[in-house]
Amino acid sequence: MNFFKKMLYVVDEAGYYEMAANPKLGLYTALSPETEAAALDTLCRVAADLAEHGPTQEGLERVREQAKANVLMGLESVQARMSHLGTSTLLYGQVREVDQILQEYDRVTQEELRILAGEICDFDRASLSAVGRGGSAEEYARLLPISLKHESIQ
Repeated sequence: MNFFKKMLYVVDEAGYYEMAANPKLGLYTALSPETEAAALDTLCRVAADLAEHGPTQEGLERVREQAKANVLMGLESVQARMSHLGTSTLLYGQVREVDQILQEYDRVTQEELRILAGEICDFDRASLSAVGRGGSAEEYARLLPISLKHESIQ
């Protein structure tokens, strides 16, 4: 369960553009019937807490540095550089310099992430899909909250 409580969300350059235009979040898990209720509860509580309080400063800094490292490491191959050039040109109409991308990560604030989390962690618009030998729709409906906006992770 601690894995779910320590989830980090890193959005790559193209993913950020799409999320800014149409905020959404997908969470994927592989669970046994014995653990799915506890995992769903934890996921909902983490999402609700993030939407209400935003990330901690420590969490933001850790994710920010990881994202910046991913940008730098991701440009080490010729194929990755060409992909960056094409994606940047298609999405922004210009080639975005690596320093510019890193500065944009540095400008992200806790409050901006809290607002974004509030938009994408809206349980009124949430849906659930289960693949495999899961329970009935009614069983899953009982597991999921209508709203956890005022509850925090314990």
